[in-house]
Amino acid sequence: MRASKIWPIAVYLVLISIGVGATVYFSISGKIEVIDSKIKVEPYWFRDNISKGAEFVKELNVKNYGQETCVYFTYVIQGPDSENVSVKFKNSTGEFINYYNKICLPSGSESEPSNTKVYAHIQVNETAESGSYAVYIFVRSD
Repeated sequence: MRASKIWPIAVYLVLISIGVGATVYFSISGKIEVIDSKIKVEPYWFRDNISKGAEFVKELNVKNYGQETCVYFTYVIQGPDSENVSVKFKNSTGEFINYYNKICLPSGSESEPSNTKVYAHIQVNETAESGSYAVYIFVRSD
């Protein structure tokens, strides 16, 4: 009789220990690869005034000093209202450059790098706050 009273308690304790053992705290691991950069973007900085509701196009020269590689561009905007400023990248034929549609840079050398023109279209919404914004452009090949 006593064993029948202990049995449900034992099962309950086993289930609690399984529940506690199954608790998983968030974890993440990552892998990065450091490569020797053979790509330069010019100009590496610029300053311009853009009106609200306008789009500004900046020509960028992407120089490749290494082997042929396909790249795309990402950006980060810092400023008082960064969500109302966006950047899109196009090649010389007007096609968008993004993760799914990369631009391939021809191979070059230290003495004769290849030069590819890319156009950064910086668009400011009508509702953007006035102020100073910083646009950081990154070339990625992953």
